[in-house]
Amino acid sequence: MVTHNLALQIPADSAVDVNRDVRIQQTDEMRVVLVRSVPLLHYAANDRPAEALVVAHLRRAGLAKATELARAFGKSRNTVAGYHTRLERDGVGAVASLRRGPKGPHKVTAPLERTILKLKAQGLPNTQIAARTGVSEFSVRRLLKRKGQYESDTQRLTALPGLVSPAESSSTSEPTAEDVETGVPPSLVHDESNLERRSEFPPKAASIQMNRPVHEAVDSRVVERTLAAVGLLHEAEPQLVAGRQLRCVGVLLAIPLLSQTRLLEVAQRVYGSLKNGFYGLRSTMLTLFLMALLRIKNPEGLKRYPPEILGRLLGLDRSPEVKTLRRKLHELAGRGRAHEFVRETARQIVREDEDVLGYLYVDGHVRSYYGRRSIPKTRVPKRRMILPATTDYWVNDADGDPFFFITTEGNPFLNRAFSRVLDEVKQLLGERGVTFLFDRGGWSAELFRAIRDYGYDFITYRKKPYRDFARSSFERCEFVEQGRSYERWLVDRTVRLKGFGLVRCVGRLCDDGHQTHMITTRKDLSRDEIAQRMFRRWRQENFFKYMSENYALDALVSYDVEPAEPDRLTSNPAHKKLSWQIRNLRQDLADLHRRLGELEPIGESRSDSKADRTALLEQIQKLQQKIEVLCKKRRQLPTRIRVSELPPESQVRLETERKTLTDIIKMMAYRVESALLVLIRPDYSRAEQEGRQLIQEIMHASGDMDVHPDQVTITLEPLSSPHRTRVLEKLCHDLTEQRATYPGTHQLLRYRVRTVDPCTVSG
Repeated sequence: MVTHNLALQIPADSAVDVNRDVRIQQTDEMRVVLVRSVPLLHYAANDRPAEALVVAHLRRAGLAKATELARAFGKSRNTVAGYHTRLERDGVGAVASLRRGPKGPHKVTAPLERTILKLKAQGLPNTQIAARTGVSEFSVRRLLKRKGQYESDTQRLTALPGLVSPAESSSTSEPTAEDVETGVPPSLVHDESNLERRSEFPPKAASIQMNRPVHEAVDSRVVERTLAAVGLLHEAEPQLVAGRQLRCVGVLLAIPLLSQTRLLEVAQRVYGSLKNGFYGLRSTMLTLFLMALLRIKNPEGLKRYPPEILGRLLGLDRSPEVKTLRRKLHELAGRGRAHEFVRETARQIVREDEDVLGYLYVDGHVRSYYGRRSIPKTRVPKRRMILPATTDYWVNDADGDPFFFITTEGNPFLNRAFSRVLDEVKQLLGERGVTFLFDRGGWSAELFRAIRDYGYDFITYRKKPYRDFARSSFERCEFVEQGRSYERWLVDRTVRLKGFGLVRCVGRLCDDGHQTHMITTRKDLSRDEIAQRMFRRWRQENFFKYMSENYALDALVSYDVEPAEPDRLTSNPAHKKLSWQIRNLRQDLADLHRRLGELEPIGESRSDSKADRTALLEQIQKLQQKIEVLCKKRRQLPTRIRVSELPPESQVRLETERKTLTDIIKMMAYRVESALLVLIRPDYSRAEQEGRQLIQEIMHASGDMDVHPDQVTITLEPLSSPHRTRVLEKLCHDLTEQRATYPGTHQLLRYRVRTVDPCTVSG
C-alpha cells in the first residue's frame, strides 16, 4: 500500500482515547485498536489506507461517533463520513485504494498546451482561446500564469460583446504545420464556423457572446463597462428603460419610503464612495436593499434570479452577481465603519420617528455557529443547548420596530451588556426621558442603579422568589389595543428590592391562579398601561422570529475571523477539560456502585461473588483517588482567563463588519415594510394577521414600466382578489402623492394598477 504521513501522532508505548470504550495503543511501528480493553484491529502506523479502513469499520460498527473519530485521528467529520460511505457503497476495496491528487488525466495535454501558447502569441484573449480549444478559461489562465504570461486589460476588453481583437480579425483560416503537429483538429483551432455548428452545446467561456432569452434584458452598456474595466468610470448612472410584463417590479413601491429613511445618503456620508467601477456605492446598497425585500437572503441567492431582472429595476443592464457583490462587501468591510453606519442610521431614525422612542425594548438575539472555529459558547434558547454562538443585543422602539443593535464579544449576560446600550442611547437621545423594558435576563440591582443614575426608567418582570399577593386584592381591568378588547386582573403595590429600594409592582392574575409581577420606577403611568407596555415585549420576540425566517438574520455573510479583544475574560479550557474528565469518572464510579449493589449479600454469596466484590471495591477505591487528584488539580486552576492566554488559534472572533453592514440594511428594509403596513392598515381589515404576506405579494408583483424624461410610471398587475387589488390601488395613490424620485435621477415615480375590462373578463 502507498504510505503517507498521518495527522494522528502517538508517542511510542502510549495511547489515545477515542471514547470511553475505544482506545488506540501504539507499540513500535504498529497501532492496535482496543475495544473495552480487547484488541480488535491493528495496522502499520504509516499505512494511510489501512487507517482509513479502521476508521470506516469503527464508524460502521457504531463503536464511535464521527466527531469522536475525527478528533482522535486528526481528520474532519466529512473525511470520516466519506470513509464510511465508501465502505457501505463500494466495499473494502474502495477504502483501501485511496490516493491523493487528481483522479483522472489532466485535460491540458502537451500538444494542447503548445496550441494555447501559440494562440496567446497571436494576441487572442483567454476567453476566445478557451472557446477554440474546448477547455475552461480558468485552465487557460492557470497555464499562462505557470508560463509567466498574464492577460492585459486590452485583451480582456476584446472579450466583451461587440469588440473584436485585431489579432482575431487578421487571423487566417489555414492550418499551419505546427497545428498539425499538435494533434488538435484544425477546425477546432481556426474554423469559426465550427463554433457555430457546436453552438447547441457552447463552451462556458463563449456564453458571454450569446444573447440570453430573458424578457427583461436590455442592450448591454458596452462602453461604460469598457471604461469601468480600465478604471475610468466612477459609477454607472441609472437609466430606467420602459418595458412590459416585468417581473418583481412591485418592489419599486418601496423606493419612496427608502428615500424617507435617507439610507443611501447616510451610506454616502459614512463610506464616501467605492473605487472606480461599473457598480458603485449607490447601486451596491440599492441591490442589498431590494434583495432583502425580495427575500434573496444572501449573495448566493442571486444565482436563482437572472441578473437582467434585478438589473432592470436598478436602472442597469445587469445586477451585480455573487462574486462582484462579495467583492464590494469586502471593500466596504475593509474600511471598518459598520458600527458608525449603525449609529448614523439610528440618528436618522431619531430625526424621523422621535415620537416612538420614549419606550425602548432591549433583548439579546443568539446566532448559532456551526463552523470549525473555536468561539465562545452560550445557551441557544431555540435548541435549549449550550452551543458556539454570537449574541447581538437589539433595541426596538415602542412599536417593536428595530432602532439599533450592538454585537457583543464573549456572550455577556444582558445585565453586563446593558452599559453599552445606555451609552449609545445617551449619545443618540441626549437628556430625553426613556423607559427601558426587558425580561428577567437583565435582573440586577446594579443595573437598576445604573439606569437610575443615567436618568432613565425601567419596567421588567420580577424575578422569583417572591410572595404572591392575595387574590382578593386583584381588580378587573379592560382595555382595547388595535381594535381588540382585553380583560385582565391587576393589582398595584409598592415593594422593596434588595440593593435598590422601593419600586412599584404591578401584578397580574392568570386564569390558572399563576401570578406575574412587573416592577417599574415609573410613578405617572397607570397599572393598565404598565402591564400593556410590558406585554408588548413579545413584539420584539416576534421581530426576531420574523427576521430569522424571512431575512436570514442568523446566516453568516463571511466566514473570516478577526483578532479578539486580548483583555476579555473567557472560560479556562484546561479547567473545563478537567471538569469533563471528572464528570466522566463520576459516571463510571456510579456505574461501579450500581454493579456492587446488584451483587448478592455477603452471607449468601459464593466464593466467586466475593472475588467480584473485592475487585469492584478495588476499582472504586482507585477511581475515588483519581477523582480526588483531578479535583485538587482543578482547584489550582483559575475558572476564567484572559483571551491573550489562550492558544493563538483561539484568540479570534467572527468577522463583524460585513455582518453588521448587511444586518443594518435588512433592518431598514424591515422598517420600510412596517411603514407599508401602516399605509395599508386602514383599508385592509386583516392587516394584523396577513398584512406582511400581502406586502410580500405586492413586492413580487409584475407590471409595466413607462419611462419619460421627467417621470416613470409603474403599472402593476391586479392581485389575487378584488379586495386586495383595492388595497393596492390605495397604496399606489398614497405613494404617488409623496412625489419621490428614483435614486440617482430626477424622474418622479408614479404608481397605478392596471384596470381590467369586465367584458374581457366575462368573455
